[in-house]
Amino acid sequence: MRLTGGEILNLPQLAGQAFGEVILKACSFNMDDRFESSIEMRKALESVLEGMKDEEKNEAILFPKADGGSEESKNDGSNEELKADADNEESKADAYNEEPKIDTENEKSKSDGGNEKLRNDFEEELDKNPLSRTINLFGPALITNKFLNERGNSLGNIVNGGIAAQQGLWVYYSNVGRGLYRSKLDGSDLGMLCEDSAWFINVIGNWIYYSNASDEDRLYKISIDGLERTRLNDDKTWDINVLGDWIYYCNESDGFKIYKIKTDGTCRIKLNNDSSYSLNVEHNWIYYSNKSDKGKIYKIRTDGANRTKINNNESDFLNVYNDWIYYSNKGDGFKLYRVGTFGGSDEMLNTGMCRNINVHGDWVYYTNKSEGGKMCRLRADGGIQETVAVYKGDFLNMVDEFVFFCNKNDGEKLYRIGTDGSMPEEVEVHDLPSSDDDWFSL
Repeated sequence: MRLTGGEILNLPQLAGQAFGEVILKACSFNMDDRFESSIEMRKALESVLEGMKDEEKNEAILFPKADGGSEESKNDGSNEELKADADNEESKADAYNEEPKIDTENEKSKSDGGNEKLRNDFEEELDKNPLSRTINLFGPALITNKFLNERGNSLGNIVNGGIAAQQGLWVYYSNVGRGLYRSKLDGSDLGMLCEDSAWFINVIGNWIYYSNASDEDRLYKISIDGLERTRLNDDKTWDINVLGDWIYYCNESDGFKIYKIKTDGTCRIKLNNDSSYSLNVEHNWIYYSNKSDKGKIYKIRTDGANRTKINNNESDFLNVYNDWIYYSNKGDGFKLYRVGTFGGSDEMLNTGMCRNINVHGDWVYYTNKSEGGKMCRLRADGGIQETVAVYKGDFLNMVDEFVFFCNKNDGEKLYRIGTDGSMPEEVEVHDLPSSDDDWFSL
């Protein structure tokens, strides 16, 4: 009643200034004062959580009672109400955050044992931690989306070599020829996981999956602490997409046909007979550039069924995003185009020679070879090109608010730069020998 009457509420007891302001903004009587989207609110909550000390995270959040009762009755009532709301929201979360279906009805996606244990351990911690319970009232994003990936890497990163991937507060990246690393998003806590030359990195739960160029591009997985490392196949493996407990890839050893294999290395299955590139697995469909038919875009189901042609252009660097497929049209001077995932007319978005396409946050990033290979971007629905950096770059990989890329103006070193062009810097690595031929041409 206090909220619907427009009364200005006090900060929740023991919430602290930052978290309390997020709560009040979300509950504001005036709709214009609330968060514009769940994404904006999620970012605000993550910012609060990251700024808290450990002891603050273990304190309960108590909302003041309107009846002015005793402090003890306030605490008991508030905690009971919080627990009831949290239980209700957790049941909603189950409905909205199920693992995506992979393959047919008889092949339902399941997390592997390691992922399930990690998730269970985290949910047990929620039960013990009143603050985490309260944060969960605002949605399951801080559990499922923040701490555990359900997709191993973004589609745009994968078609750009998959040299960087994010899970939670950590970024995992390959400085090709110089090892596989992980660090916090701010670059702190840097550690080398192994000396493998890793491509097409995917991170889900406790495991990193990658193509190991140090072992003839075979598929490997390594634990996120670097202590366990296993080879999963003998195929030359490209364009790795990991979803649930399936790994999809292009098999160079069999003419770049599409295969899938379980994350434990079992149940290897061939899915098509086309020479397939730029693999994108999305919503139970696999999209690819079919070199067996002059690079036209095709799609098949994740069980290999319903092979369908989408366009007639020679297409490269496919990115599926919001029911569109963005691509470089080789038949029209590598200009940037898009077409619907169900086909239809192809639409030109830019007249430059666009390569290394990566769609991220409603922006299309690419290198413009017509302008010396500089890094550019434009809105996903078209518009005016913006210059992000004048560096001649390759392998554009998006992680949070950064672009990781191979800087050809500085000895092909691994760099990162803000998505708006700010803060360019070389990514720190251990001093291992490298050679000029470690990078390849996409």
